[in-house]
Amino acid sequence: MPSTIDNYTCTKTLGSGISAKVKLATTPDGTRVALKVFDKTNPHNSATALSTLQKEVEVYKNLNHPYMVKLLAFKENAIWKKSDGTQKAVAYMALELCTGGELFDFVALGNFSPEVCRYYFK
Repeated sequence: MPSTIDNYTCTKTLGSGISAKVKLATTPDGTRVALKVFDKTNPHNSATALSTLQKEVEVYKNLNHPYMVKLLAFKENAIWKKSDGTQKAVAYMALELCTGGELFDFVALGNFSPEVCRYYFK
């Protein structure tokens, strides 16, 4: 049984860090999104971390560019119903899903040629 947060059905983990996990999630209409989930019970997610999250959300709200990831939804107080039946208090950001991996993974392979740099910056 998959886990859920509000109307999002979470499947696999796309990435994780100290303060959040990014889950592949699906909306009821089948739209796939990246759900950035902040566990509010995690000691690393202090009031300062949540303040930083709110600032990140404000930045996303003020961005509107075809080459920037779009913020689709934000909720500061939600419940993550995990597949094992447990529940956690979380905050989440639903973001446009960008497939193809992280740019960082490509940079880790070495420097880009000028042609590749121009492609990505274009």
